Amino acid sequence: MMSRSPRASLKALGGMAAGLMLSACAGNYATQGPITVGSNLPATYVASCIENLFNTRLPLVRRSPLIGGTLIKVMDLNDHTIAAASVLTEDGRTRVSFVSDHADRYWYEDLFRRCVAVPNGWR
Repeated sequence: MMSRSPRASLKALGGMAAGLMLSACAGNYATQGPITVGSNLPATYVASCIENLFNTRLPLVRRSPLIGGTLIKVMDLNDHTIAAASVLTEDGRTRVSFVSDHADRYWYEDLFRRCVAVPNGWR
């Protein structure tokens, strides 16, 4: 049986924490589950892209560090989460999750998908 390295265990815990944070955002609407995708793009690029595009819609965007990644949240004026994305690096790959239970979900989802896709279809 292979044991995980301490770094891999910390990343796994970070991933679980991000999943819990994102699932808490979707707690109001059980039908609106999170979207998780893998990307060939660097995590720093994806996180910056998501943050910048989310800022075009609503300027109350918060970026917080996670173990092995970043959490990006869009907040309303009452400090409620409208949309959230986590960007994690695992084994040299980027894993990105998105969740929203807001009426503008599809707007933010479109912005999210623009950032995780490889530009012009290049791999």
